[in-house]
Amino acid sequence: MKKSLLILFLVSSLNLFGQNDREWFVRANGNVVQNYIFDGGADLGLGVHLGYIPSTKTERTWRPYFLFGIETIPFCFSSVSCNSFWYDYNFRVQGGLERTVFRSETSKVKLGFGASVFAGKMLTGRYTLERDGVIISQEYDKGFEGAVSPQFSVKYFDKRISEKITFGYVFDWAFIDGNMIHGLILDWRIQAR
Repeated sequence: MKKSLLILFLVSSLNLFGQNDREWFVRANGNVVQNYIFDGGADLGLGVHLGYIPSTKTERTWRPYFLFGIETIPFCFSSVSCNSFWYDYNFRVQGGLERTVFRSETSKVKLGFGASVFAGKMLTGRYTLERDGVIISQEYDKGFEGAVSPQFSVKYFDKRISEKITFGYVFDWAFIDGNMIHGLILDWRIQAR
């Protein structure tokens, strides 16, 4: 394990590909989770992630990106107020490729395609006992579950706004679980070389 971490550190520390800078950043995101299978509900969430983009030869190539973070939907801590079958809290690993599709002297737009892996505590079942249209009782099940989703992103950077901040939109589709995750993101560059 120690050797693997050392190798990962050395590879990420070296500028293997040349001219385009590698980048470390912190991402804050606000999410809307829509469930389209069960109740058709939606919940609001937020998260924070640490991200890394290794260096590449040119800005116009597809560049890999990696993120690890934690997210939460505060309303889902109480099963009664949770409108979707999603996590009350989860860990999330993201990875993919992004490319600059528009560049001017002060701004640039990037498109990205990748995947997310989620793991955490989620609402897994809701049971309602009704008699003559009157709810007699409700029970909820929660469990530790995993999920995967393809991901699409659009990011916008403008030097006139900030030298360190990038804004964007990320869409994840966890189709097996019946959830779409729409995220507004803010990336804060903490180190570039």
